[in-house]
Amino acid sequence: MTYVLALAMVVLIAGAQWFFPSRALRSPSHFIAWVSGGYAAKIALLALGLYVPRALGVNVRPAAIATIAAIIVSSSVEMVLMMRRRTMNVDPRPEGE
Repeated sequence: MTYVLALAMVVLIAGAQWFFPSRALRSPSHFIAWVSGGYAAKIALLALGLYVPRALGVNVRPAAIATIAAIIVSSSVEMVLMMRRRTMNVDPRPEGE
């Protein structure tokens, strides 16, 4: 059961990591909302996926290690993805206005 939980947590984190940045890149006007929502969703998944089984008596140590590793890897991939994203430049106002 412990390893099934670990696999489920990694799949959920990877799914959230794919879903939220893909929506953020498609909607530049809501970029910050999608990215911050993704962080909140990962925290909620981490809390629900590890605290609820622990309260039911399941050993969550392997799942916790796998989940933290998945978050580190997926956040690193997200960072590279966001660095490669083209952003709009903000030009300063002309002095005559």
